[in-house]
Amino acid sequence: YSEGLFAVCTRDDKWGYIDIQDNVVIPFIYDNATEFCNGLACVCKDNHWMGIDKYGRSTFVFECESLYNVPGYFVAKKDNYYIIMDEKGRTISKISMSKYECLHHERNNYFHVTSASTGLDGMINSSGKEIISCRYQNLVMIGDNILSARYNKKWGFIDINDNVLYPFKNDSDSFIRNGRMYVRMQVD
Repeated sequence: YSEGLFAVCTRDDKWGYIDIQDNVVIPFIYDNATEFCNGLACVCKDNHWMGIDKYGRSTFVFECESLYNVPGYFVAKKDNYYIIMDEKGRTISKISMSKYECLHHERNNYFHVTSASTGLDGMINSSGKEIISCRYQNLVMIGDNILSARYNKKWGFIDINDNVLYPFKNDSDSFIRNGRMYVRMQVD
């Protein structure tokens, strides 16, 4: 359930959308469907992915292996590339899967990536520019500009510019909430 609609699959494997009163809002004609985000969803029909609005109107069509939306963006997989697009389906950046084996949206215009060669984590912006190099064993975005990071098997905090805010010395993950840092420590 997102933005007032449920994506629902029928017994004959067709997807559509219903509202909370069980009214069909968008007919069951799709082979696949995602939840709505900022008034848009991704659907697949006859191997063609497209963005649709809450009335079922297509906002763009894009041939690709998969498509999903996050706040402000669509991300497609096509021909061994991640393609980050704006909400109208215009390409912002094209990122090689041979460079990053994993890409997922975090917050704002930041995307968490995992290096295909090292398996280490970093961050890129929507333009594909690496803003935090892939040198961390784990990265967890815990605020708009703060990340909990694991480096050399120890946890610490960095900002979005890769500046160390708290040194890498904790054995377990930590987090910041309401301006306070919480550290999980093991007591012998």
